[in-house]
Amino acid sequence: MMKSHGSAIPQAEAPAVKMAQQRALAELALDALADGELVTLADKAVSLVAKTLNVESAGLFESLPESRLVLLQAGVGFRPGDVGRATLSADAGTLAGHALRSAGAAVIEDLRTETHLGEYALLLERGMVS
Repeated sequence: MMKSHGSAIPQAEAPAVKMAQQRALAELALDALADGELVTLADKAVSLVAKTLNVESAGLFESLPESRLVLLQAGVGFRPGDVGRATLSADAGTLAGHALRSAGAAVIEDLRTETHLGEYALLLERGMVS
């Protein structure tokens, strides 16, 4: 079994999921070689991640170490105007802080019930849960 956004993927479907992920990665690599524009590539990467994982929202955040914040640089499922302006705290004890300091993925099953990794008003206000 593979896991994807909290649910198990039957073994028979795992190769198809892996193939979709590899296709998305190849598509992104070709776009990087063809265009090379960082903003365009970031937008494409976020869109491909959301599509491949079959989720409504995904974001690419840039660490701003001097302010201990992360800034949304590309996003799907966010409000118009969020990209380039919306920030999250990256202090220790927050999801962004945890993600920056860990070697693995930072996964939250349900932001509405999460209590030990900070506040998520930006995400919850946009209807994001996990």
